[in-house]
Amino acid sequence: MKPTTAQIERWIKQAERDLEAARRQLAIEVWEQCALLCEQAVEKYLKALYMQREGQEAPKTHKIADLASSLGAPNGFYALLQQLETDYLATRYPDTTVAAPFEGYTEQIARDRLNGATEVIEWARRQMQSNN
Repeated sequence: MKPTTAQIERWIKQAERDLEAARRQLAIEVWEQCALLCEQAVEKYLKALYMQREGQEAPKTHKIADLASSLGAPNGFYALLQQLETDYLATRYPDTTVAAPFEGYTEQIARDRLNGATEVIEWARRQMQSNN
């Protein structure tokens, strides 16, 4: 079934909210949650772009590097996207690393994820505008 404009807009609105929440988590020094929300914001924006461009539901996946590749994202994004994919699990589950998730994240890591996520999202926005 072809997604409606309203459905795509809901994905974008939630992505924007996730990105804002990531900024707030950075400000209160909850760095692992900042990284997780960056992954979520990017994933939702890429899925919105996919739905707009392909005219079908986005794949049910958290493999955002693969999704970005299918959308022709710049090669410079892939290292960040792979880090965000790792963050999706590492920020949530204590058994994915040797420490509690929050212990593996620093302010610099969170800032890097936020800056990178913002760059990917800005690219996705431009793609969506050029598709209209």
